Amino acid sequence: MTPEAVIFDCDGVLVDSEPITNRVIAEEVTKLGWPLDLAGAIKAFKGNTMMGVCTLIEMRLDAPLPDKWLHALEQKIAAAFRLSLETVPGTAEFVRFLTSQSIPIAVASQGSVEKMRTSLGKTGLWDYFKGHVYSADMVPAPKPAPDLFLLAADKLGITPGNCMVVEDSPMGIHAAKAAGMMTVGLAPDGKGSDLIEAGADRIVHSANELTAFFQRKTLCQ
Repeated sequence: MTPEAVIFDCDGVLVDSEPITNRVIAEEVTKLGWPLDLAGAIKAFKGNTMMGVCTLIEMRLDAPLPDKWLHALEQKIAAAFRLSLETVPGTAEFVRFLTSQSIPIAVASQGSVEKMRTSLGKTGLWDYFKGHVYSADMVPAPKPAPDLFLLAADKLGITPGNCMVVEDSPMGIHAAKAAGMMTVGLAPDGKGSDLIEAGADRIVHSANELTAFFQRKTLCQ
């Protein structure tokens, strides 16, 4: 069955923000007394909300974060995005193809709308989503709960079972499966075993594979 809509995670799927975000987090957390490098930060925080990240840091430090620490962190991440953020290879082409075929698309991210406006605006993707940009801030529970994906499907007017979700984290795959949606795990590193364990229906290593899949389906119609 060809999906009637595609819902994207943002960080690590549409934009290559995970290394930038986690580099900044690692630098700031190290200053607080928890030595972290980029790999350690990605392992600890990938797929989480910023509030979830803060909770994990406070648990590790056994102390509350300094006043306005999160706000300062978000400002540093936004500045880094404006300097060097790019799309994940192949995703811009996939988004443009879906748009050309009038296939509805949305973004459903743990991050704030403000953060997505910065990242998708910097990479030229914001306008393609025509307002269908949804944040965990908009629902009662973030991923791995299904709330965010169900909200996106409802706003698109598409039955959840007819939606495809593209995710790069096990937490996101769990959320999409709980919503009853088709799940694709994007693993540019060539691995993806954690996404398979989370229940992904399919693993791809580039969004170009998804473009080719939809092109074949279009030709067969």
